[in-house]
Amino acid sequence: MNLVRPPQKYNNILTKEFLTDARYKYKLCEIEKNTGIPELTIRNYMKKYNIELYTKPLNLNLTKEELYDMYWNKWLSLKEIGQIYKVSGGTICNKLKKYNIKRRTDSYGSFKPFPTLTLDKLAETDKAYLAGLIDGEGSIHAYLGKAHIFNTKVAICNTHKPTIDWVQQQINGHIQTTLKGYQYNRNHNKNCATVFISKIPDIKILLLAVLPYLKIKKEQATIMLRICNNYINKALNGIKNSITEEDFNNIKQLLKLNSRGLVGIKVLQKQTKMFKNLCGGVKWG
Repeated sequence: MNLVRPPQKYNNILTKEFLTDARYKYKLCEIEKNTGIPELTIRNYMKKYNIELYTKPLNLNLTKEELYDMYWNKWLSLKEIGQIYKVSGGTICNKLKKYNIKRRTDSYGSFKPFPTLTLDKLAETDKAYLAGLIDGEGSIHAYLGKAHIFNTKVAICNTHKPTIDWVQQQINGHIQTTLKGYQYNRNHNKNCATVFISKIPDIKILLLAVLPYLKIKKEQATIMLRICNNYINKALNGIKNSITEEDFNNIKQLLKLNSRGLVGIKVLQKQTKMFKNLCGGVKWG
């Protein structure tokens, strides 16, 4: 049988090393999308280099304890585990079934109970400076969102761009810019920027680092830490996204501390109505 010879113009792109490595990281359709080379051509090159299209699960030397640790304790995805052992995510999924390891359900969504933020190397003076910024120019928010989830945010707002850039580098946050005069229509106002983080595990790491130095917003930070701990514990125990009466009481306390006049009262009333709808009319004290 005569095999179709791959075009010579792809020799510099579809090398044996590239295909051997990419085969375990991406699907053929993803390689086609990234390189612009037809999938059939990629398959022909793999045949040319004697690269197997599929890896046999029987060759995978992975114990039940190792798989459980990576999947549940380290919270790696099937694809990430597959990349370590150079197999597909489907092969790892078959291993989970073989070992009767419970899969993470869709209720987790994209939420990972482990932080990506680390402040271990941050000097104590810098932690104190961050605490001062949160006290004077920051905010700590938590409120109910759709689909039984929390929306959380710790933000610092300032008109001094170097300060915002420094904070962003320390906490790996997102920056949102407000043009001058946007709120009050005053042309002499400076551009204002807000740097914030919203992931619950990262918020916990940040607040634990600055809590000893907080003065004004120490109570808000303590309440937010309770919210974070409850949410993380539920995720680790496999409980679907749910809002309990204890959760809402923490949110209510935080809203009252952050409320300002009629606007704060309206927000609290709206959140109370949303909580009752989510819980089927359950009353709270």
